[in-house]
Amino acid sequence: MSKSNCHTGNPLVFETSDGVRFYAGTCVNDVQAIDIPHIIELEWPDFSIPSNVGREFWLSLVDDIKTKGIKSVSCQCMGGHGRTGVQLAIFAHLMIEKKNQTWKDAGELIQWVRDSYCTHAVEA
Repeated sequence: MSKSNCHTGNPLVFETSDGVRFYAGTCVNDVQAIDIPHIIELEWPDFSIPSNVGREFWLSLVDDIKTKGIKSVSCQCMGGHGRTGVQLAIFAHLMIEKKNQTWKDAGELIQWVRDSYCTHAVEA
């Protein structure tokens, strides 16, 4: 099954109850914006896990998003599937209020990301 052209652009995947919007897609080489966004680059080999961050990084990042009033987050990787999907799953788990989470376990969370974004998301 081909993954080419299964999604385009940087679509909105979900929004939290406090108005933080999460987008997803593929990395772009040329950021064109009036205000250059903050970019966090991780050492994250394809089909693997990040080698330079752990749970505390994600918790701190979520805390920064909440306390600094960040309202737009874009999750991206080179292909826009595996690592992008994992980022979306992490943020959904940590940012969506428990009462609004429709998944009971990691498998259902992965399916939620695939249903919300792309069937190829979260490859491994």
